[in-house]
Amino acid sequence: MCGVVVTLVVMFLAGGQCSDLTSVTEAVFGEEAHSSQLIPAAFGDFNSDKLTDLIVFDSHGRSVAVLLASEQAVVPTDSSPMFRKNQNSLNCSCPDGGKFVSAAPGDFDGDGSMDLMTVSVKENVKSVHIMWGQVTNLECTEHLVTIPDIFSEPLVFDYNKDSVSDLLTVDKDGNRTVYVFPKPRGIYHKEYLTTDQTNPLKAEHGNSFVDITGDGIADLVLTTSEGLEMYKGVNSAEQFEYLSTLQWPNTPDCGADECVGQPVWMDFSLSGIIHMVLPVCGDPLCSDSRLYLVPVSNLSRECYGDPCPWPEAWPPMSLDLGEMLFKPRDPSKSPLQLLTPRVGDVDLDGFPDLLMTMYNKTGGDVTKQGEVQLLLNAPCGPDSGCSPYWRQFQLQPGYTAGLGSAVTGAFFDLYEDGKMDLLVVRQDDKDVYSMSAYTNTTQDSDAYFMKVIVLTGACYHTCDNHDPRFVPYGTNSGGQLVSYQSQRPGQETFDSYQSVAVQLPQTSHYALALPYTIFGLGMAPNFVDYLTANISGQSHSWPQIIPNSQLYVIPFGDSSSWDLKLMITTSKNIVITGLALVGTCALCSIIIVMLHIREKRQDRMAKLQDMKGFHFDAM
Repeated sequence: MCGVVVTLVVMFLAGGQCSDLTSVTEAVFGEEAHSSQLIPAAFGDFNSDKLTDLIVFDSHGRSVAVLLASEQAVVPTDSSPMFRKNQNSLNCSCPDGGKFVSAAPGDFDGDGSMDLMTVSVKENVKSVHIMWGQVTNLECTEHLVTIPDIFSEPLVFDYNKDSVSDLLTVDKDGNRTVYVFPKPRGIYHKEYLTTDQTNPLKAEHGNSFVDITGDGIADLVLTTSEGLEMYKGVNSAEQFEYLSTLQWPNTPDCGADECVGQPVWMDFSLSGIIHMVLPVCGDPLCSDSRLYLVPVSNLSRECYGDPCPWPEAWPPMSLDLGEMLFKPRDPSKSPLQLLTPRVGDVDLDGFPDLLMTMYNKTGGDVTKQGEVQLLLNAPCGPDSGCSPYWRQFQLQPGYTAGLGSAVTGAFFDLYEDGKMDLLVVRQDDKDVYSMSAYTNTTQDSDAYFMKVIVLTGACYHTCDNHDPRFVPYGTNSGGQLVSYQSQRPGQETFDSYQSVAVQLPQTSHYALALPYTIFGLGMAPNFVDYLTANISGQSHSWPQIIPNSQLYVIPFGDSSSWDLKLMITTSKNIVITGLALVGTCALCSIIIVMLHIREKRQDRMAKLQDMKGFHFDAM
């Protein structure tokens, strides 16, 4: 009986939701869900409280604000939302009276506080503004640094490996210009990449800071009108050396601006190899929707000549899109309507998935808003005929069913529990935006994860003028490689696995890249054998990492002295096991008490019968 009751209790506690996504908009944004309309611009930990904050624009791009995340109660309410926009010190208007079009976090003076790089447009002229962060406030106009008349949105990256953020852009003459910021705060200076390349960047480029040569030093990949322009990171005064240009796949009916999307970077096959995933439309309506998957080591190795054509040996991968097609870019309607995938492991099986905006080719209107759809990284069936890989991206319409039309979506870990939740942006007929939040309820099996955040290490031991409640470890920066090695139970023995990810490789054109990496570990509760962080050619490994951990890598000083801070997220299995154990003990205690009471009652009745009985011995 005990076992039956306990089984029912466990089934009730572990029971799943009917849908994959549950709306938590009011609990996440509170009054903001009904008043000011918001557009997500970037993510980062502004006040060093180890919670990821939101950087948002108002619906018309006239102001930028930082929404600070707060610790959540067990049941959030409208009166205590997760993000709240109620601090004027974290809200800035556009300095030149124009319109904000881009934002990215960084540390542009090396003081350990997160600063904000914004791009504004006024009369078709773009300007960059650096707003200095001071943990509790954002300096909107005081000490504001403005770089006027830039030609393209900049990439935030570390040019000279000093843990200070720099900017890469291309000017109107085609010069690859780097704005280098000093430490401590001072006047920036210009440097130029050593190259004779002058091809203009794509209109909405996907310039990336990622290691494609395998030497541990992040390289530069520029997306130009011609193709992928690659630069190798080196430990010399030049910092980067030109490698080659790889032309885009053939799209005879449209140009690169119209039909080539932004590349993203992921370990597609759980093999420890970074792959580039490139979305391409074969025509302006995307009736020929393609995804190209290329290991990054092949990008420069297979390129002969300059520029070199896209190899015929790299065909588009097999896709299972059903009746859906990629939503073509249309920045004239919305700067968010781009051909941009988002990467995240929704089911925590270790194989990253994609989130894309699509439309229905049978009943949909390509001129209207699309739908946010999940492309699940799943194994190919025995008769699927997919090639050239043993896995493919499969459309999962049930995951986002009921969300309706949307301009774009982005992954975000709302509750710091390792689950890839969802932020969805919509646009009405008056061009007013609204943002909704949905929590991921697919993890009923309680798969395990590991969340890794690589910081700059600035102001780790000597932190002046900071909130004493929070110890700054530095800020998030891009280009770092994080990898792990682990084992999972196979059919007869344990199989070894390894995976790798790059943190914040892109910052332009609403890339909405997460400032952390979430590795799905599947159903294996085993310790992770090794976690390795690689920064600017230096690396450090830590053994025996506990699953369901949130890890902060702090590269302070030499790699041998790097530190790792670990926070544990309690598994639902532990809670269920504990409640089942308590329930079992309580139930057994009740049964024991009942049996004891029953035995005492039987003893009392036996004594009464003995007293009333006829004693022959007394005669």
